[in-house]
Amino acid sequence: MLAREQDIHPAATYPEAVPATYESSDQLIATTRPLEDMGDLIALLPPGDNVCWVRRGEGLVGWGVAARLQVRGVERFSRTQRWWSELCDRLTIDDSVSVPGTGPIAFASYAFDPQDASEVVVPAVLVGQRSGQSWITVIHRPGDDSPSVPLPNVVPTSTSAQWHDGALSAPEWEKIVGRAVERINSGELDKVVLARDVVAEVQGGLDKRMLLTRLAQSYPTCWTFEVAGLVGATPELLVRRTGDLVTSRVLAGTVRRRGDAQADEGLAQQLLASDKDLAEHAYAVRSVARALAAHCTDMDVPENPTVLELANVQHLATDVTGRLADDAPLLALRSIPPSDCGGLRNTHRTSAGDDRRARGDVARQVCRTRGLV
Repeated sequence: MLAREQDIHPAATYPEAVPATYESSDQLIATTRPLEDMGDLIALLPPGDNVCWVRRGEGLVGWGVAARLQVRGVERFSRTQRWWSELCDRLTIDDSVSVPGTGPIAFASYAFDPQDASEVVVPAVLVGQRSGQSWITVIHRPGDDSPSVPLPNVVPTSTSAQWHDGALSAPEWEKIVGRAVERINSGELDKVVLARDVVAEVQGGLDKRMLLTRLAQSYPTCWTFEVAGLVGATPELLVRRTGDLVTSRVLAGTVRRRGDAQADEGLAQQLLASDKDLAEHAYAVRSVARALAAHCTDMDVPENPTVLELANVQHLATDVTGRLADDAPLLALRSIPPSDCGGLRNTHRTSAGDDRRARGDVARQVCRTRGLV
C-alpha cells in the first residue's frame, strides 16, 4: 500500500474509533437496492472527502462516514479485522442485489511504517457498478429513509499547478540512489525501490474529483482510488479473494512507452529479454508465491511474465493464483509483499514480521529522510 506523509508517533494501543455518523451502540441496517445504469460513477461524488475504487467504468464510489478507524502498530491488520468483524455483527444486512461489492464495504489506507497511522473508512452511502448491474447501499438506523437515487454533480475541469522539489533536490536524490546501488553491489541487498516526493501548489482549492476524473480517463486499465485523503491510480493488485480463489498481480520491470506502436513493441520485446528486469520480476514472483502458499493450495505460478501496457509505461506482469485452503480473511493475506519492496540478502530471519521490519529499517537507512519509503 501507499504510505501518506505523516509525523512519526510512538506506537500506541489501538484501535481508536474516530467520530463518525453513528455511535458504537447504534443498531444499523445496510440496505442495498438496484439502480438503473448510473454512467460515470465519479460524477456522482459530492465535494469533500469521499471513497473511490473504479476501473474501466466499474467499481465503487461512496461518501459520508458510517464508521471510521485509525490504527497503528504491528497489530494494525489484526486489530482492523477484529473491529470490522464486530461492526458487521452489529449490522442487519438487507441486500436485494447480492453481487460482489454490495452490502457494507470498508476502504483502507495502510501505512508502510507501523508507527504511522493507518485509516479505515466505511462510507454511509455507496454506489457500485459491475457487469451491467448498478446498485446503492446505505447504512442507516431503523426507520430512516430508504436509499434514494443519487444525482450527478458538476466536477471542475481545470486547475493550474506549479511544481517544485519536495524534501530532496535532484542532486541529493542522486546521492541516495548511489548509496542504494553501493549496497546492492556489496551483496547486502537484492533489490530496493526508492521514491521521492515533488510538490504541486495550486491556486485556490483543489477538488479531488477533478484528479479522479483525469486519472480514470488517462489510465482506464488502472484502479483509480481515493481513501482517507490518498488519491491515485494503480495497475497493481496486491491481493484479491473471490470465493476461495486468491489472486495477486506482480508488476516488476518497467520501460516507458513512446506513443508509436512499432517502437513500443520493440521496447516490450527488449523488456522480455532483459536479464536484469527478468531477475527482478522473478524475485518478486517468488516472494508472492511463498506468501500465498502459506494459505493456498493448487498454486498457479506462470513461468514467464507477460507485458502489461499502460498509457505511459509497460510492465512485466504475472498473475499468481491459488485456492484458499483455510479460513484466512483477506487481511490475513496482506503479508504478500508488494513487488516494489526492497529485499535483504542472507538475513537468516525467522518470521515475515522480522523481515518486513528489516526492510523498513534498510529503506530508512538508505534514504535518511522521512517520507521517501
